Amino acid sequence: MMKFVVLALAVSVAFATRHIFPRIEQYPYHVSVMRFGRIICGGSIISSKYIITAAHCTVGFSPYTFTIRAGSSDHMTGGIMIYVKKNFSHPEFQPNSRDYDISVLELASPLPFGSRIKKLALPMKGEAPIVGANVVITGWGYTDAYSSIPRHLQAVIFEVISMEECRNRHRYIEITDRMFCARVDDKEGRNVCKVR
Repeated sequence: MMKFVVLALAVSVAFATRHIFPRIEQYPYHVSVMRFGRIICGGSIISSKYIITAAHCTVGFSPYTFTIRAGSSDHMTGGIMIYVKKNFSHPEFQPNSRDYDISVLELASPLPFGSRIKKLALPMKGEAPIVGANVVITGWGYTDAYSSIPRHLQAVIFEVISMEECRNRHRYIEITDRMFCARVDDKEGRNVCKVR
């Protein structure tokens, strides 16, 4: 049996080999997005002053309650912490369907680029993931239904599937053209996150 995950095109995706507990140098664009010092989501560096993350993590909150940690695979220590100056959530974000689930965070000061802090190479406008290609999802999500958030960055490799296959398998979920679907073989026991 396969597990499927629906992902927004804005999610940080990279092509790479399998790393279960990666070092930040392998995914130097990945940051932890924190609210009042506690991790709430991951994000990706798109320039020295901007981070892309999910709108469901930021909508309704003052930007001054957020910081990001860059340059560390441990969301609790290391790297550099920078305050968020502004939050630009997509105005058409739909909380129920997660359509347009994207926010851009403007940082109060620029990130110092180096081997542990780099920007994500974004796709070209209109470029979609290739069906059958492997994508890497990185983050600090729950590893099972009863665990706490892991301190160290995790990575899982998924295979991109067609929109037709995704919509057929998820008939009761709205899959929009701003999303793509990917799956992982269930026998490895890996997933993006598990709901408690």
